[in-house]
Amino acid sequence: MIYLIHRSGDLNNTVYRYLKDIGFFFGKKNIEYRFVVSKEKNYRAKNLLIDLFIKNLDYLNFLFYLTYFFLFKLKKKDKIFITSDPPYFYIILFLMILLRRKIDVTVWWQDIFPETFIKNKIIISIFNYFRNKVLSNCKNIFISPDQQNYMIIKNKFKFDSIFIPNWSFYSYINDKDTVNKKLKFAYLGTISVSHNIIELIKNFQKLDIEFEFYISFRPRYRKFFDKLIKDQRFKIINYLSDDDFIKFIQKMDVCIVSEKKYQNQYLFPSKVITYISNNKFVLYHGNMNSYLYKILFEYEKFIFLNTEKKLDVNFYNNLNKIVKKNYKNKFLNIFDKEKSINAIYQCIIK
Repeated sequence: MIYLIHRSGDLNNTVYRYLKDIGFFFGKKNIEYRFVVSKEKNYRAKNLLIDLFIKNLDYLNFLFYLTYFFLFKLKKKDKIFITSDPPYFYIILFLMILLRRKIDVTVWWQDIFPETFIKNKIIISIFNYFRNKVLSNCKNIFISPDQQNYMIIKNKFKFDSIFIPNWSFYSYINDKDTVNKKLKFAYLGTISVSHNIIELIKNFQKLDIEFEFYISFRPRYRKFFDKLIKDQRFKIINYLSDDDFIKFIQKMDVCIVSEKKYQNQYLFPSKVITYISNNKFVLYHGNMNSYLYKILFEYEKFIFLNTEKKLDVNFYNNLNKIVKKNYKNKFLNIFDKEKSINAIYQCIIK
């Protein structure tokens, strides 16, 4: 039995959808598998604190179950495939190693915690101790952005990694060949400390220029954005189904990806894969040392804004000219689902 483990069972969660694709592939190969995910309730509290409290309560309950599952339910022949980089998993697995239980574990790094959210060296060094002990005993370590390999070298971890690119859920589509008179921007990614989108929005607000800026977020952030966004150039939209999402971004001129400078080696904004597969022009608000910048440089249909610089009138005018000139479609064959899943399969079954 292969257990596919992730912290979220929400179908809107990208990594869980990757797991679903992997499970479907395993099913075709007649491999027995089972999902172990948190059963998130369909809550959308409007109060930020209440929403986060309920979410973390669900997650805590999931962690208690995992502890029980790892220590008492797991059989010797079972295999574990864990996505992301949750510190608590390392503590549980470390306990199993101390108990001298052999474990067949594959870890696929997506977003790396706790570095994504904190910079405290003491806390990080404690987690790195568990991380190194556990991963040195794991069968496979997959990384998603190859930039994460820098972290392995920097911390002198005693394990090797295999680069497995994420993939697109959609086929390649040619972009529209016209640009709206008023440029239409869309930020449809995560609102969190990992992203520097609030500062970018504030810079857009200061421009005395006509444009349309579309943004989506969970209800718990509405009060914050209602205060922040007061002019009619900003449009708040609800979360969209897959079909509606694709139809929506096809109408956009520029899709925005934003991340903080120090986090490029810890996470990869998966929405950009969808933008590239739909041949959208991308405004990348980040830094040149990131894996994402390397991909976008090859993609060509993008403009770069360093997180340490402000978006001003000159940048906007330059962006406007580039978008209107850049109609050509670009095909990047680096987000190949079959290739990535087959590489995962080959590593796990050997």
